[in-house]
Amino acid sequence: MKIAIVQDWLRTGGTEKHTVHLANRFKAAGHDAVVVTCRPGGPLSENLDARRVSLQPFDARCNIWTPGLTTTLRREEPDIILLMGKVANCRGVRIKERVPEAVVVGTLRTGNPIPHHYERSLCLDDAVVCNAEWTAERARKIGVAKDRVLVAPNAVGRDWDWEKRAFHRAKIREEQGVGEASVFVKVAGFRPGKGQSELIHALAHFRPQEDWRLWLAGDGSTRRECEGMARDFGLSDRVTFWGNVPDPYPLLAGADVAVFTSQAESQPNALVEAQWCGLPVVAYCTGGVRECFMPDISGYAAPLNDSEAFCQKLSLLVDDSALRSTMSERGRAFAVEKFQSGDNAVRYLDLFERLLRKRRTEI
Repeated sequence: MKIAIVQDWLRTGGTEKHTVHLANRFKAAGHDAVVVTCRPGGPLSENLDARRVSLQPFDARCNIWTPGLTTTLRREEPDIILLMGKVANCRGVRIKERVPEAVVVGTLRTGNPIPHHYERSLCLDDAVVCNAEWTAERARKIGVAKDRVLVAPNAVGRDWDWEKRAFHRAKIREEQGVGEASVFVKVAGFRPGKGQSELIHALAHFRPQEDWRLWLAGDGSTRRECEGMARDFGLSDRVTFWGNVPDPYPLLAGADVAVFTSQAESQPNALVEAQWCGLPVVAYCTGGVRECFMPDISGYAAPLNDSEAFCQKLSLLVDDSALRSTMSERGRAFAVEKFQSGDNAVRYLDLFERLLRKRRTEI
């Protein structure tokens, strides 16, 4: 089977990571996988084992410029075209019209508003893969038939050595001089909707007489604004901006609680990875976030932007080490069982096989 995955750029977001994961798994399973990107390069390029074709002759730093997209796909002659991300899915209608011999599979993996062209594509695709029940319901509400929707949660493909967690924890806490302070961590790009500003605002007056730290890993357009907020609230000595961190494992190992304040999410990988590392969670409950942990078992959910409730839940974990330990064990077991023990690429491949058999029967 030949599979073409269309993705705008291989930056470090969850969808891009999943594109690389799927392409590598498809190739390892013996299929001819090619990733077609708008822009060349990208931080995740070095992780890609499958073949890649870039549409732009140079990096125009523009994710929506797709020169020769359908010409490239016709030349590749794929059996399956998998659309990943907003740009690719917004091109779905044109791809179906100009590459009619291929089976086109869309994806819905976002909590953000869905553009009109994206909605049209989803309704016309041969199938739609969603990463959460919440996004599957969104697909059905815009008109995608129930029997064309597959839910396949993201696989967390991290190859972290659990036995080294204690070593990483001791090392990074010593390097950062945090001592016995409670450390909260959030790993996410600094973009509108990711919630770093909401988190800083929520913690602005959290336990001012106690020693706690906030570690923010990631970079992007809203980072400077968040750094200014931290200064304005007098939190500069408590909040560390790490920038892009290729391997967040040491940060997660060194922290005590994962804090999650995104405004719209479907299935945030960072939340799953934090639990894999044994961190209890406090999260604003929005979109598919509730599907990524077990409220009151592996962490706590707070109403969206209710900073008072958020800090109350956080205080429960800060004050009770036994509770943190219990939630840590339960969260790790949940993350390993639901998101790592199985290979979700198999679910995609099973879907592709069914669609191709149906196409051959129709012909």
